[in-house]
Amino acid sequence: LLRSTSSLAYKTDIEPMDLEVALKVVREVTPIWYRSLAKADRSDWSFYGLGAEDVAAVDPRFVHYGYRDTDWELVEKNEAHEWKLKDGAEKVPDGVAYDRLVVPLMACVQYLLPLMDEVRSLQTRLQELETRK
Repeated sequence: LLRSTSSLAYKTDIEPMDLEVALKVVREVTPIWYRSLAKADRSDWSFYGLGAEDVAAVDPRFVHYGYRDTDWELVEKNEAHEWKLKDGAEKVPDGVAYDRLVVPLMACVQYLLPLMDEVRSLQTRLQELETRK
């Protein structure tokens, strides 16, 4: 098992997130409604989420990659059987790293907060001007 480490002690080349990257993820990835094909999920429920392929097309850093079940074959080895990865198998987007999406969302919110304050200020000034008439 691996753990997610957040301490700066485990990081190098630290800089603020590029706002354009954050905005791109938020703008271009479409949230979806779906029913799951996973046997462990209830077939009568629906879910909201993102498609790993869609997210990877925008920014592959927000996706987990893995092999499909069809990329494996059962081979005989020393009178036993073992699973072997087929030649040419490639990892594909398999899951969205939802925990990583918090960061671009925070960057977008931090960008929007001063704009919201400015809009409120302009609304107040406009209201004052309209009441003077």
